[in-house]
Amino acid sequence: MKEAEQIIQVARKAISAYCLSSCKAECCKRKSLRLDASESDLFGGVGECRIKLDPCPNLKDDRCSIYIKRPAACVLFPVRLAQLGKREVVTVSQCNAIEHGVIASHLDRLKNLDYEIFYPNN
Repeated sequence: MKEAEQIIQVARKAISAYCLSSCKAECCKRKSLRLDASESDLFGGVGECRIKLDPCPNLKDDRCSIYIKRPAACVLFPVRLAQLGKREVVTVSQCNAIEHGVIASHLDRLKNLDYEIFYPNN
């Protein structure tokens, strides 16, 4: 596994801990989610689409009730490797944990590996 992927996995664990203790799944209450056809059964069989989470129907007491089988977009949120042309970059979505610096040191490590960091939703 690439070093960048390992850093991102550790960052996601820190974000998950923050989410449970501090922000109470705000992203699951106010964002949208892109589903592919294979994931649509988790949301009532809507097919491939983008749905508005207001809140997510699978959120119970500020926790994901389908966490083990959640959609790929949820697994990858809010930080992931992406292709920008021929370059591999790191994209970071708007998230309370990001805004509070929870993974700032992880992002610094990625920068030190020469990854560009993009904030497309901010």
